[in-house]
Parts: sequence; C-alpha cells; structure tokens
Amino acid sequence: MQGHEHLAGISRAEILAFGRLTGNNHDMHTSDEAAMAMGFPAQVVQGPYVLARGIASSSEVLRGHGIALLGVSWRYTGAAVADEPLDLGWEVTSVRRTSAGDRGVAEMTLTLQADGRKVGEGNFTVLVSKDFTDRFLADRRGET
Repeated sequence: MQGHEHLAGISRAEILAFGRLTGNNHDMHTSDEAAMAMGFPAQVVQGPYVLARGIASSSEVLRGHGIALLGVSWRYTGAAVADEPLDLGWEVTSVRRTSAGDRGVAEMTLTLQADGRKVGEGNFTVLVSKDFTDRFLADRRGET
C-alpha cells in the first residue's frame, strides 16, 4: 500500500507562528535576507514543522484506523523554504497483529521533497485498528 501526495507550501506566516510556538526563531526562519546570507534561497521552514506536515498528511491513509504513533526515525536531507510546494511519498511496508490480536502495528516509510529535492525521509511505527490490519493482511495474501 503506497501513495504520493502534492502538498501546499508552508507560508511565511506559518513559519513565524511555528517559531513562536516552539521558540525556534533562528534568523533563517524569520527573514529572507538572513536565510539568503546563509546560502538559502528564502526563509527556511523549521525541520520539525516539515516533519509534522508529512506525518499529518500521511495519516490520511490511516484516517479512522490510526490509534497512536509508536515510533519515529527521521533524517533531514535538505531544507524546505517558504511557499515551496512539497511532495510526500509514503508506503505501508508491513502490518502485524498485536499479541492480543485486537489491533495491528504498521510500519510506514515517508519521503518528503521540496521542488524536486529530497528534504527528509524516515520510518514510522503506528498502532492501527483491527479492520486496517485485517484488510492489509488480506491484500497481501491476495484475498481482495
């Protein structure tokens, strides 16, 4: 199970609001001029915000079935800048039943790109519903 989504860019106002929320107000996140002086083409989006946008968008595949995020392994590979469209690639690589059998544990991979450049990639572990688990495992066995 895999997919690809085009996401709207993150606006300058969103970057500033995230900075106020987290205290991450480094000059490259608040000013085009400062970011350009550091070698970036424009105001840089905070890495955790890019990651949050990717997690939120990938969760659409689990809508109504994702119960809890159990683990994240993420690597930043580049910078996303203000208003730059993002592309999200995701894949559910495996699902296994919990020992109780009433839920499942899904493993997902995500890749985020900005203007064709990879800006992050990682793996997520998510507790999922029994329905999602049953459907995924049936698909893998070719029963649907």
